[in-house]
Amino acid sequence: MDLQEPVRVQDPLSSDPGDSGATAEQTSDSRGIPRPNPWADLTADLTRLWMYLGHYLAARSDTIKARIRLALVRAALGLIAAAVGATALVVAVVLVALGVAHGLAVFLGSLWAGELLAGGGFLILMAGGAWAGVRFLQARSRKRTWRKYERRREEERRAAGRDVAE
Repeated sequence: MDLQEPVRVQDPLSSDPGDSGATAEQTSDSRGIPRPNPWADLTADLTRLWMYLGHYLAARSDTIKARIRLALVRAALGLIAAAVGATALVVAVVLVALGVAHGLAVFLGSLWAGELLAGGGFLILMAGGAWAGVRFLQARSRKRTWRKYERRREEERRAAGRDVAE
């Protein structure tokens, strides 16, 4: 390339693809110092921005994966702890039931009678506890519903001077 010949630069805003563009002399200041190409800075900034966005999204993705992994580990540990606790409870109940059954067997003089009475007694206790629990929950629910509608009636009386029951 001849050093005397001006370098041609394609004008990025030109709509004509055959436009030869401006010369290097036209993109320099009055002292002949070339001005920096503003498109080069924008392209570099957009490339850097794109890389930062990719890094940010990868970090967010890894954070979400780590949180999910931690939640799964905690859930697994919770299930294991629940299984161990349930097993311990069952063993304790069985041992108490056997102790009561053997105590009754000594008192009655018959092993099968002691086991039968202990098993029946535990079943009756469990049924009574379930019945009492259901009655308690029903009463609490009924009381909450009653309070809810009492509050509504009071609000209606304050707002309109009367309520639905009148």
